[in-house]
Amino acid sequence: MPSINHLLDEVIASVFAALPLEERHKSAPLVCRRWEHLCNSAPQLLRCIGFSVPGSEHGARRLSGFCAWLLQHGVGRVQRLSFEVWLPEDTAPAAVVQQLSMPLVAAVSACGAAGSLRALRLHGLLAQPSMWVHAMRSLQQLDLSVKGMLEEEWHPAPSALASLGELSLRGVGVTAQAPLPASLTKLHLDLDGHPENIPLPAKLSTLTRLHTLSLEFAFSDQGLSALASLKTNLRRLALLHCAEWPACLSELTLLNSLILEDGNFFLRDPQASAAAAAWSDWLLPTSW
Repeated sequence: MPSINHLLDEVIASVFAALPLEERHKSAPLVCRRWEHLCNSAPQLLRCIGFSVPGSEHGARRLSGFCAWLLQHGVGRVQRLSFEVWLPEDTAPAAVVQQLSMPLVAAVSACGAAGSLRALRLHGLLAQPSMWVHAMRSLQQLDLSVKGMLEEEWHPAPSALASLGELSLRGVGVTAQAPLPASLTKLHLDLDGHPENIPLPAKLSTLTRLHTLSLEFAFSDQGLSALASLKTNLRRLALLHCAEWPACLSELTLLNSLILEDGNFFLRDPQASAAAAAWSDWLLPTSW
């Protein structure tokens, strides 16, 4: 009599792909050894992995267990990796956060060093980027949104992130000396919490491949003047929650899409397409 076990491995793996990650690795492997092997080794199940941790002690244990599984089965296989670690700051002292971050740092660093990781999304309360970014030489997309990291400057070594094309930074200290990879084509910087007169990174003016730029809470018109150097390659620009708009704005004549918002006034270029109008979709993919 035909049964599910008569199906090819690829077909069963496709069925498993419809299950939530935790359910897939909590229940399915208990059925039989074949299913356990598929859950831990099928390429289509390991290419794209996303994991979310709630702010609780149970969530912290889940994070440690998931990172151990990722080290064992995902290194060299995972291509897109997403972490959301929402630990409450008021109940998670710095020492505890640091302890919880160590398995995450080990897993992310190992996946990056293996050379297969192409896209990385880290949101929440995480370890300092300096602890893992050095291993990301093959990374093409990075979306980093953290809490409590403004004290640490974004300053990866020149050899790190050499292949990066898309970068989104929120909650990380960005200074005028912040290095930006020359390979960048899309960039989002959220400067909320930074000093109001902070200039934009000097490297911004050297990004000849950059065609999409989004800035939030950029208050320095002097810093925004650096946009003039991008007028030959910039096609999409979003300035959000900015107290002033750059005087060089009229020089950016090659823009296809423009979004300006200061909290009280909102302007969107009527010629922009629906996809371009949603500025967040310009940067990193929303589906992981």
